[in-house]
Amino acid sequence: IILVQDGFLKNLLSDRVPTSRIPRSNGHHRLGVRMGSFIFQTAPSVIRVSAGVSYDQAGLKQKLMELAAEKGLDHTYILRPLVPLASFSPLCYYRLDVPSGREEMVRPLLLNPVAMNDLNRDLYLSDSPYVHNLLFGSLSRFGSTVMEGIPATFIVPDAMVLEDAVLKVSTGNTGYDMPDLE
Repeated sequence: IILVQDGFLKNLLSDRVPTSRIPRSNGHHRLGVRMGSFIFQTAPSVIRVSAGVSYDQAGLKQKLMELAAEKGLDHTYILRPLVPLASFSPLCYYRLDVPSGREEMVRPLLLNPVAMNDLNRDLYLSDSPYVHNLLFGSLSRFGSTVMEGIPATFIVPDAMVLEDAVLKVSTGNTGYDMPDLE
């Protein structure tokens, strides 16, 4: 089923009980595990995120540089996993010099959480998919490190450009600090 299309909510996940908004079940009453026992819960099975227009990696980098130049910035940042396609790889932070396009690794930064309202702006998504299986609804902040939840598959673009995100220098209590590379 399509949940969101062109930025508008089109449907909701429904279990076996019809509601005034969802007149019939769409099959999302799912079996999972929690605290060593089985549970039933309304949950997704496969979440696929796509865009009408998507970009290759070079196109995304160019779009990022254009947005930064429009805002009068001389640099912006790119976050990449240390181990590509790994589920829980630490992120590497690169400062992208807007005029030259040169990238330089810098010390870790803290990325403020991205709120749903941050996604209401123009998003530029990669044309390459990233597939990740996890236990949806796990109590762990790292996804499936605690063996509980509903099995789910996420198929999402492997990169995106956010127009605005707040970064600050790591304060030393994250366990990921390292000396400045400047």
